[in-house]
Amino acid sequence: MLNKIRSDIKKSFSKTKYLLVNSNIFFYGSTNGDNSDSSWKLNFESLIVNLKNLDIEIIFYNFDKNRCLLIQHNFTKIKQNGHLVFSKNEFKEHEYYKKKYIVIASDISDKKLINSSLFSITPFSVDLNVKMISSYVSNFDAEDVFVEVGNLIYNSIN
Repeated sequence: MLNKIRSDIKKSFSKTKYLLVNSNIFFYGSTNGDNSDSSWKLNFESLIVNLKNLDIEIIFYNFDKNRCLLIQHNFTKIKQNGHLVFSKNEFKEHEYYKKKYIVIASDISDKKLINSSLFSITPFSVDLNVKMISSYVSNFDAEDVFVEVGNLIYNSIN
């Protein structure tokens, strides 16, 4: 069973060029979207650069502008290598939902993205309704979910 799951993950991850990330994941298990462990932050930042080098476009989206600004302030590598989308119109304009993508979702409002993705991941502490429609539920919360998924993608492609 685990071999089947691993091969499905590898197949899905090798097809994608887009990683959509609901930036709300950074607030699960974290009080302010920042992590004081500098080794973790180094892994996070190098992972963003590594994914960008593999031509994986990372789109950090959130429709709450204040939360986006907090994330943007705390993680400079997101600004340098990813995109933040503040409004639903900007997100729809880029039509990411029509492309082959992997999504890290955290809200039931992500349902359309989850259903049309190659593969979907949710943090451990999200609502059960979100977990039930996701391809994979991480054992982690907050930033660790992104690091886990990023490493899976990187190792599948590289």
